Amino acid sequence: MERAVGSYKLTTTTTAVYTQLHQWEGRLPKSYTNDARRLVGYYEYVRSLAMLEPLVNRASPAELKLIDELIAARPELTIYINLSRRIPKQRPSTLDAPAADEQDFARTGLAWMMALARVELGAIVVGFTDRPEPFATLPPTRFELPAYKELLLDGARMHYLALANDPAAQFYASYRNRPFTLTEREFGRPEVQESHAIAYSRRVALAKEFVQAVQTLGKGQLTPAQTAELADWIKSLDELQEVLYVKVLGLGNSYVGGQETKTTTHVVTQKASSRGEILAPCAWVRDLAKYELARGRARIRDITPGTPANSTSSGAKSPPAAKSGPAGPPGKSPAPAGKSPASAAKAAAGKG
Repeated sequence: MERAVGSYKLTTTTTAVYTQLHQWEGRLPKSYTNDARRLVGYYEYVRSLAMLEPLVNRASPAELKLIDELIAARPELTIYINLSRRIPKQRPSTLDAPAADEQDFARTGLAWMMALARVELGAIVVGFTDRPEPFATLPPTRFELPAYKELLLDGARMHYLALANDPAAQFYASYRNRPFTLTEREFGRPEVQESHAIAYSRRVALAKEFVQAVQTLGKGQLTPAQTAELADWIKSLDELQEVLYVKVLGLGNSYVGGQETKTTTHVVTQKASSRGEILAPCAWVRDLAKYELARGRARIRDITPGTPANSTSSGAKSPPAAKSGPAGPPGKSPAPAGKSPASAAKAAAGKG
């Protein structure tokens, strides 16, 4: 399809493959930013699945067996399962994988490769679109379904347990009963780096989508104890999401299951020379910001180049100098005294 030296060679096969690729990619929801396309693996996953799905549908059992043998001969194509076993657990879980020897964690074969690509692509849909039930966007084929279920469950365990053991997530959870002062309600908490808190809100949203996908895929197959534990995981993720949204970012007074909030006047920041790229990749934060802006409960701080960071599009007054507050999340320095969280978010965005 492509010459080793020289220009690209267009053939009938090449045209057919790329037509198939574009048709398959059209099944994906539109991304709000170009960030998804810059992610390592995005095009690889899309292109691989676009070509492997038809192959699986047309191949005979003998041909599929030969493909698995070819894959097994390539150690770099080995898929490892139950990676979540490495994360500490406070108590045994009904969702834990059965105990096994180390060699039992290695898997090879076309089904495992397709399942991993599909789970990874579903996670990209979570992070960069507002598609409901993102993992259902590209449902697995029957050929890879058992492998897909196992990898999806391991992903849910991994993301949930990683947050449960993350000191920064525990720091944000400590805000649950911490009230806002009038100044904090207006301008945000001075010790909170908004870009960092938004990143954690995205992690929570991703973990929740993994858990919900396991719930949906496991209907009728999970035990009552497993169903109850998944419900507890979603409840705890919802609570952390509400704390991040309401008590840390100060964007509203309540957040229940993705529903809009009540009044707030907190400033919503935008990254310079963008259309809100800080918020755009995170659907629930973006939608809540739109709701607040539409009702006059929030303002967009103008931090475009050459504009003082403390000015706002609505002509609001600049916040007073921030007083020293509690320590920020582990490994992160608090917003410098005298700077608003918006200024800190701008600085963080600039470093990124």
